[in-house]
Amino acid sequence: GGEPDLSVTLFGQKFRTPLFSGAFIPFPCDGKDGDIEIAGIIKDEGSLFLAGMVTDEHFRDIAATKVPVIRIVKPYADTEKILSEIRVARECGALAVGMDVDHVFDAKGRVDCIDGNDMRPQSVEDIGNYCREAGIPFIVKGVLSVYDADNYLSAGAAGLVVSSHSG
Repeated sequence: GGEPDLSVTLFGQKFRTPLFSGAFIPFPCDGKDGDIEIAGIIKDEGSLFLAGMVTDEHFRDIAATKVPVIRIVKPYADTEKILSEIRVARECGALAVGMDVDHVFDAKGRVDCIDGNDMRPQSVEDIGNYCREAGIPFIVKGVLSVYDADNYLSAGAAGLVVSSHSG
């Protein structure tokens, strides 16, 4: 009898459930910011929020809810933009920061441009540099092979997410 214990510990923090939110595009919800509303629910349920492509200001608002959060940075062609978003995540007390390494190309196989930001493939060396710069756990999202997983872990990644943006 009794209730099952579904808790899981990640990067030293215990969560009541192993189910974490994916990244969301901010949307209004009854005149309120959807990400902020979702962050509050996730916090109350003892879970973890993965914040996707958001502005630094919006990320600060999400982090201010005190929800455990991981910021997922896009593989921008602009390395300084990547480093800036990593710094903001660390300064805001993010549990970790990560990168969608699988979000470089669009559905037609062309290098993607999102909201005026060009993407570029990131090398294992780049990932190692981001891991060192982060100062908090760095995860790599979009891993689809054991070869890549081994390389990212060797570069310093603290975690991996098996996923694909384009199926």
